[in-house]
Amino acid sequence: MLNAMAMLPKATFSHKSLWFLEGDGDRKADDENTTSGVLSAIQHRVSRLRADDLPVTYLLYPGLTHGAMFDASMNVVILHMSGESLLASY
Repeated sequence: MLNAMAMLPKATFSHKSLWFLEGDGDRKADDENTTSGVLSAIQHRVSRLRADDLPVTYLLYPGLTHGAMFDASMNVVILHMSGESLLASY
């Protein structure tokens, strides 16, 4: 999907943005979703999309796991949609 985004005309993304919100908290050892390199893969993809001038925001939440990420990301999305976000895209 992300490769397809890079091939679309930039005007397609007018007034739109793609956000990646990720926590790096410890996972259970038997978690089937544990994959080494996920964070670096996301960071690499974000860099490539930004290099193509696509509006991408990446926020890392140190120490947060899946459950905690839901609350944190929901708060960020609500603030952003309300126009009151204090976060900068970086």
